[in-house]
Amino acid sequence: MWWEVALGVARGQQLPKNGYDQLLEEGKAIEPKFWGLRHSACFLIAPALVWRAWRLEAYAEQAAARPDGLGAEIYARIVMALYGYYDNVFHETNASWPQVREGLIEMRQKYPRSYELLNHTALLSTLGGDRELAKETFGKLGDSYLPTVWGKPERFVRSRKWAETGVQ
Repeated sequence: MWWEVALGVARGQQLPKNGYDQLLEEGKAIEPKFWGLRHSACFLIAPALVWRAWRLEAYAEQAAARPDGLGAEIYARIVMALYGYYDNVFHETNASWPQVREGLIEMRQKYPRSYELLNHTALLSTLGGDRELAKETFGKLGDSYLPTVWGKPERFVRSRKWAETGVQ
């Protein structure tokens, strides 16, 4: 956790990229499976994502490929953290829905009672065009949802309708 806080301070103090990268690498060497470090690094990249989506994809691929890391889970966490920068992260970037799907399923097995994760799964499966997973997930959500994930209630209702009927 110390490294995640240090990265936040470094970002706030506008530490040069090489200094930020050094802190990130030191933290990953100590705790390679702590997803919070990759999450923090996303927000260094985030302001540029509007016009440089390739950085997200490259960073997510690199983090997922790390042999001692979290694989598809970290890839999914990165997309979860940054999807709000896009109307549809899968249409506007080269983010991989199959890889996000795999990561979401892994996380749901690890954290079966996570209501937030269930909401993210419903939203991202809708954006990824996966009606089967979306329908299953909306079935578990029922009429309740997290506004922090969905934003406007209309988005939840529209997505649930698509999952159930295939109609937008």
